[in-house]
Amino acid sequence: MHVALDEALADIGRMVLDPDGLVRAVAAGTRRGADPPRWRRAELRPVDLRAGRRLQIVRYDQRQAFTENVEYGPDAAVAVKELLAEPFGNWHVDTTDVTVQLRVTKKGNAQLHRAAAADRHPAAPRRQAPGPGEPRARATSRPMADPGQDDPDHTAPVDRTAAARAHDRIKPRVLSLDDPMLYAVGITTADGVIKPSKRDKYRQVEEFLRALEPLLAEQGGPEEDGTPPIGSALDIRPDARSGRALRVVDLGCGNAYLTFAAYSFLIRRGSPVELVGVDVKAQARERNTAIARRLGWSDRVRFIQGAISHAEVDFADGDRDVDLVLALHACDTATDDALARGLRWQAPVILAAPCCHHDIQAQLRRSAPPRPYSLVTRHGILRERLADVLTDAMRAAILRLAGYRVDVVEFVPTQHTPRNVLIRAVRTGAPPTAQLIEEYAALVHEWSVRPHLADLVADHLPQQLR
Repeated sequence: MHVALDEALADIGRMVLDPDGLVRAVAAGTRRGADPPRWRRAELRPVDLRAGRRLQIVRYDQRQAFTENVEYGPDAAVAVKELLAEPFGNWHVDTTDVTVQLRVTKKGNAQLHRAAAADRHPAAPRRQAPGPGEPRARATSRPMADPGQDDPDHTAPVDRTAAARAHDRIKPRVLSLDDPMLYAVGITTADGVIKPSKRDKYRQVEEFLRALEPLLAEQGGPEEDGTPPIGSALDIRPDARSGRALRVVDLGCGNAYLTFAAYSFLIRRGSPVELVGVDVKAQARERNTAIARRLGWSDRVRFIQGAISHAEVDFADGDRDVDLVLALHACDTATDDALARGLRWQAPVILAAPCCHHDIQAQLRRSAPPRPYSLVTRHGILRERLADVLTDAMRAAILRLAGYRVDVVEFVPTQHTPRNVLIRAVRTGAPPTAQLIEEYAALVHEWSVRPHLADLVADHLPQQLR
């Protein structure tokens, strides 16, 4: 249905400013022939805070998100009016009764589509958060992690689709939902319910730690009297290292969901732990340090501002030996920086979940593929996916060449993140075989690529590969 744009936007504004009717609204895209809007994307939803119900507005630029919780009334009206004035090409609004999609046409009119909420979801009580064993509520979009969204005072956003399913089995969890850490970082509400917007993040962290668990030795048993071989699970047990704490570094920690979860997980196993999180953003360091202080962990959990590649990392006794290196979704070559630091530290265990793979993608675009793979690389999406596979295959091979046993596994289903590959490396100190050296050399030669990780750790590779 085509209507005048001003009239359609006014209707959108009325729905967005209804504190009891709005579920979520999203503005994105650019109108044809117009300058880009100030924000790449905006999301609006009601949230219940201790101070009362507010309109949460999350504005995204090209790098990060900015969250504001606005009191309903004149303040909210002004904020919504400013967003409606931006030349967004699309608005999507979910209310308790209807879903409205607005698209601005080439002629500057509004094309509207309305669908009753009942057409897509069965009726369910409003503002009732799902229990631990209940299914994830459908969401039209998710905000990026940001300081405002992660404020521990937040509760779960509005969720009209929560429905009880008493027959669902509750899956054993690595992280108990009543852990105060989860509330402090903003993953759960005060009563231990996962916020709908944080369900994917919780699942990523949970499964990341589940992949770590087999590498940890249980306390007790006759093996405690012996010296563990390099690369065994016992090698990262603290009592195998002169009684000192297990030393963990989270490289590219961001909002430190994994950092705090790893610390909670490890200390609950009876391990003394000292953990350092590294991130390039000052606001991440300040936020995470404040959370560590509130949890009473600031003597054992510290945060450093700096680049993954060269941030100064040391521990309470001044030593720099590292037992466990973690990296969850460090972007592009930042994952290589994390792997390289772990390798140079000779860390017994390295776990890294890569994010994007732009470096090898760019190299593939610049070079001719080996025959007959031009049939693959001529298609952009296939070339991109091939680059993902090649990048992680070469990362795994380089770690093997440097004396690690490596597994590359899927650690979480794709519905929680498309970046669901985990590189799990355990140091063995074994020299590379001639076959491994030959196969790696052939792979990089055939594709005419040079992995960034290979440049970072060249002095740890066999002489013929440097």
